[in-house]
Amino acid sequence: MGGHKQRDFAKQIVRRLRIAGYQAFWAGGCVRDMLRGVRPKDYDVATSAKPMEVKNLFRRTLMVGAKFGVVIVLGPGTQVEVATFRRDLAYKDGRRPERIIYSDAEHDALRRDFTINGMFYDPFEDKVIDYVGGEVDLRRKVIRSIGPPQHRFAEDHLRMLRAIRFACSFGFALEDSTARAISDQAQKIKRISVERIADELLTILKSPGRAGGIRLAGELGLLKVILPEVDYSCAAQRLAQLSGASAPAGLACLLYGLDQTYQPKQSGDRAKAIARRLKLSNELVDQTAWLTETVRGLVADQADIEQISLARLKRMLAGGVFRELLWLYNTVAPDRACRQLRQRCRQIAPEAISPAPLINGKDLLVMGLRSGPRMGKCLAAVYEAQLNELVKTKAQARKFVRHWLDST
Repeated sequence: MGGHKQRDFAKQIVRRLRIAGYQAFWAGGCVRDMLRGVRPKDYDVATSAKPMEVKNLFRRTLMVGAKFGVVIVLGPGTQVEVATFRRDLAYKDGRRPERIIYSDAEHDALRRDFTINGMFYDPFEDKVIDYVGGEVDLRRKVIRSIGPPQHRFAEDHLRMLRAIRFACSFGFALEDSTARAISDQAQKIKRISVERIADELLTILKSPGRAGGIRLAGELGLLKVILPEVDYSCAAQRLAQLSGASAPAGLACLLYGLDQTYQPKQSGDRAKAIARRLKLSNELVDQTAWLTETVRGLVADQADIEQISLARLKRMLAGGVFRELLWLYNTVAPDRACRQLRQRCRQIAPEAISPAPLINGKDLLVMGLRSGPRMGKCLAAVYEAQLNELVKTKAQARKFVRHWLDST
């Protein structure tokens, strides 16, 4: 959502709040990103105005987070989160405070997670307001908790994964006491909902620093709690060779080497079960399982790519994540094999990948074959021949069926 439109609107919000007599700054991630020379994804405003005071100043608002002092201010084609300066009181669920009290800018900074996320910015004076040493840590490329890390992670256990996500995304190092606190409290991550854990994990896997992120999560004990099946050292080695970033590629690469004694289908089924345990979308679950099974099949066959059937190649192309398949295959196979696979698939015309079947069930009924498992096998056999371009017309397909019926 970030961009000039939201930036301008966030500046207008600060102006209106100040005209009304309130303090207001840009806050958090947008300040961090600006100082890193990166365009912010979105802009947040922190203010001394309370939620109802914010609501009264702006024509269109959403009070969805008012309990925590947050109001969404809607603008033309954009929106900005406006939060009241606050202090967080007791955390009982390891995720959110039970209660807040309104406060000032300094205390609002002190309740945040990491120093690089705890700064404010005055867009009119072009001035950073830094109560926590975030500018220094940005220059030093360090992820450091604000205050005692044991307290920060005890308040919100998800911050442990967020620390690793920031470190691998930005190429920063974890400050020593922050890393030790993660190691000490790693078991607490199981109290966080699996959906939130999966979101952080996928962000790590899509990051250019994914190999280092998974290695760090393994060394600090988080990965053992989240994915006890995964050998983080081997997974990190594969991820370091992964040439592209996407959720299915990263997840399949992470889960690929679970047990090399498994058959390809078993490996795909196991990857699917783990992806489902993470409550991922059905599409991502299926893509992960398909990638794992397909690449394991290629490796298990140890066949010359030139000997792979045309039908099999077309099914790879039809999988919807062929680019990811090449990325994953490249981490476990020789470069020569990857080049051969790419070259052979380039020779297949797009319209030939998933052609409409020349023969369907109605045709087989007319030819005297009854509905049932045998019909299904016949349809599969004739379509395999069609994909292999052994049959190219309906007449050839009927001839193939008659031969198949006579021989089975």
